[in-house]
Amino acid sequence: MKIVYLLSPAGEIAERVAEAKRWISWLYDHFPGVAFVALWIVAREVLDDAQLSRQVLIQQEAAVIARCDAILVVGPKFPVKGPEVRDSRMLDFTGCERVPETAHALKARLADI
Repeated sequence: MKIVYLLSPAGEIAERVAEAKRWISWLYDHFPGVAFVALWIVAREVLDDAQLSRQVLIQQEAAVIARCDAILVVGPKFPVKGPEVRDSRMLDFTGCERVPETAHALKARLADI
């Protein structure tokens, strides 16, 4: 089973979480053999502001991403902040919609990993 990290989309936090949740739901329907991980959502939904340290979260994300087979970026545009992860594992699907053509393209990209 492949493990894919879902980076936070660009935008305000409430919009990012909502958009990522829609993508995760769609991804689970189309890719049952792939484990999608989004540590940043768990941190935002569970921790309060006093507990949430951006630096700690970035370090934790980097540790999780290092163990993933791919990094998926979705949403309207590429996020400008976050861990440095631009490498061969990056699957940039920014600007794409949750449609069958996207599923086919992502499936092809995941097969190459």
